[in-house]
Amino acid sequence: MRRVVVSSVSNMMSLNSTKPKILMTDSTFNLTKLKEIGDVIQHDSPGQMPRTLLEEKIVDVDALFCLVRDKIDSQILEKAKNLKMIGTMSVGYEHINLEECKRRGIRVGYTPVAELGMALLLATARRLPEAINSVKSGGWRTWSPYYMCGKSLANSVVGIYGLGKIGTSIANKIQPFMPEKIIYNNRKKKEDSPHTFVSFNDLLAQSDFLIITATPSPENTRIFNKILLN
Repeated sequence: MRRVVVSSVSNMMSLNSTKPKILMTDSTFNLTKLKEIGDVIQHDSPGQMPRTLLEEKIVDVDALFCLVRDKIDSQILEKAKNLKMIGTMSVGYEHINLEECKRRGIRVGYTPVAELGMALLLATARRLPEAINSVKSGGWRTWSPYYMCGKSLANSVVGIYGLGKIGTSIANKIQPFMPEKIIYNNRKKKEDSPHTFVSFNDLLAQSDFLIITATPSPENTRIFNKILLN
């Protein structure tokens, strides 16, 4: 998502002679790229940016980079007379009034977690990083049809630990690859899910591929450890 934000801000810069003003609501954001293309205003204290400060700073900015904890409602947008785009570091965007953004012509970008998860799954299944490194290092020297083939998702069992919004989105993206089945483990069974609910131990035993999309909690901290994987 950072690339999307930088690209969009760059486009704004190309349309204006002055650098765009960018507001960052978190003190931990990496600003290296954005400082090259815009004048950055960053919240400089740990924790959430106070709403009163957000209302004050957003008045004349061109772009906003926020977190899911920042409520970007109609009241905030009313004050943002120059705002042209919002980037949120989250997969969800319920904290942003999308209808109001659409009415005002404000572009909204978010973090495509499910797409990235799917990309990682395919790269792992087909051994793409290993194959790329092998080609770069001269390891692939002659025609070999089975070299670095990896394993197909077709007819495989894909397990998902944590079938929430992101997990469900990944499962939907996997379906066209025709796996044998998609199994999952949650705190409880999802009655509206077409996928198979299994115990945690069965998830580990049956899965050819395992995707972890659970919300971090004390219960699952370090749950995938060396002993368990062995």
